Amino acid sequence: MVTRRARKIVGHSGNLPLAMRLRLWQPQKMEGSHPLKNWRLRQKPPVTQQECAERVGAGSKVTICRIEKWMFEPSLTLAAKLSEETGIPIDSFVKQDEAAQ
Repeated sequence: MVTRRARKIVGHSGNLPLAMRLRLWQPQKMEGSHPLKNWRLRQKPPVTQQECAERVGAGSKVTICRIEKWMFEPSLTLAAKLSEETGIPIDSFVKQDEAAQ
């Protein structure tokens, strides 16, 4: 017998992998908070994700949110615009490989 919860999880998942349907999969995140988030919150008044996205032409606040959660690595042009706007070094927006260090 299939429970209501199982039906709910499977019913809305479409053709996603089983681990994602069962909510076992989590995106990899880097440790610590992102320098972009620290910069936004230190401004007086604090800059919202939407305002930050509009200033650099990022498209939407979702892009800024995913950058701050280390889920998205911006393109070189977007990283350059973010660096120019915030004063944060451009290499802070790129994940560093452990082998390269």
